[in-house]
Amino acid sequence: LAVIKAESRMNPSRVSPPNKNGTRDWGICQFNDGKNSKGVPFWIGQGATFKDTYEVVNNPEKCVRIMAREVKRGKITWWAAYNNQSYKQYL
Repeated sequence: LAVIKAESRMNPSRVSPPNKNGTRDWGICQFNDGKNSKGVPFWIGQGATFKDTYEVVNNPEKCVRIMAREVKRGKITWWAAYNNQSYKQYL
C-alpha cells in the first residue's frame, strides 16, 4: 500500500508525465505503456495484461490484484517508488 501511495497517491486516474523514454505510467499502480525491443507491450496493449489505458484507469481493483501478484513473485522492484524508497514515508 505504501508503494501505491507513493506511485499514484491512490489516484486510479493518475497518468505520469512522460518518462525519459517517452512512455507513461498509468493508473493506481502506475503500469507502464512501453514495449520491449520486439514491440511486445509490457502491460498495456494487444496481448498484454490490460487491453488499453482506459482499462487501467477504470479498473483499479484489477490493477491492485496484478500488482499484488507480481509483488508475491518477488517483482516489487519493478515499481520506482520501491527502488528510490519514496514509499517509506507512508509506512
